[in-house]
Amino acid sequence: MGIKFVSGPYDGKEAEYTDVVRHADLLPFKGDLGERLFVLMPTPESWDHLLRGEEAEAPPKYIYEEERTPDGPRFKWDQDGGAMEQAKWESRLKVNLRARTALSTFATELRNSIVRVVAALQRVPPEKWSKDQAERITDDAPVYLVVLPDAMRAFVRVLDTGELELVDIMSEDTLRLFRQRFAGVSAAG
Repeated sequence: MGIKFVSGPYDGKEAEYTDVVRHADLLPFKGDLGERLFVLMPTPESWDHLLRGEEAEAPPKYIYEEERTPDGPRFKWDQDGGAMEQAKWESRLKVNLRARTALSTFATELRNSIVRVVAALQRVPPEKWSKDQAERITDDAPVYLVVLPDAMRAFVRVLDTGELELVDIMSEDTLRLFRQRFAGVSAAG
């Protein structure tokens, strides 16, 4: 059974897995959030030459991302390369067990938007993050409170390596309750 391609120059076509492995470039992005697999395909004309055992020119590559469906895996066109770029940043993000547990409880859309926001922080050094985006909450450790969609907040730590770790996620209401409940504890402490 072949792997189906959706959209782009390979829309509606199928290819054997072994042919894809042999003639295309597979790019897995692995991280704490799992693995995303991309395949860089040659032009369809070059693909046909390769399948016949002929040489093919070094063509531009078309990016497809693997999607798991009830009917099996398929590859969906990543027209502008944005999904692959996002996967690269997500694979570099460290995710604490508490945050992974919280993420697993959210609807897919909210989960994806939270991961996108936090992963995007890696593109800019923390000292350049705006106050509307993230606020450092301690002087002794590089831990930030990050604004997320749907009135959610994340605790993000900058590791000694410079990598970011998503430590925990909670709603603004829960955070407000903690702040009210423990407002005088550290002062009395």
